[in-house]
Amino acid sequence: MEFRDELPPGKGGYRKGGAGEAKYKAEADELRQHPGEWGLVTTFTHDKGASARSTAVNAQNGRLAAFRPKGAFLASTRTTADGVNLWVCYTGKES
Repeated sequence: MEFRDELPPGKGGYRKGGAGEAKYKAEADELRQHPGEWGLVTTFTHDKGASARSTAVNAQNGRLAAFRPKGAFLASTRTTADGVNLWVCYTGKES
């Protein structure tokens, strides 16, 4: 997984943001080891941009089990030539 202190430039998407327990669990566990850093979780194809933005909202709101509790993660998308990247940041706040 790639990590950055700040989100990369690019056309921004939603910064907001229950699915199955296993989806994104490995990524969320890795993000917890890097609080305050943005991790590139996955890249959606351009035609799945709406899904990328929805996943970002659901991650941030704790609707995806791996990214619970609500508020423990920030999420955003960035559109690039390769697709729509889902970036997530663990805030370190577990309450």
